[in-house]
Amino acid sequence: MNAKQIHFLKKTLRVLLWCVASTVALLLLLIILIRIPFIQNFAKDEAVDFLHGKLKTKVSLNRISIEFPKDVVLEGFYFEDQKKILYWLENV
Repeated sequence: MNAKQIHFLKKTLRVLLWCVASTVALLLLLIILIRIPFIQNFAKDEAVDFLHGKLKTKVSLNRISIEFPKDVVLEGFYFEDQKKILYWLENV
């Protein structure tokens, strides 16, 4: 191998390592941010607004708690059809 090939290989490996490290760092940041109650409330409000707009019916959710990797708790979830209540769950 000549010097150009070695330089190209080193540069390619650096770029690949940077991409992998950036992806892992972004995933860790996302996991850390999603555990903050302010971010969870923001996500809850956005989801409720989206469902209300999409379904044109009343949807409410008092609280959401997300703990990675396997706990998602919905408290006070209320979802109704045009004429009747479809779901009313105190704690899921």
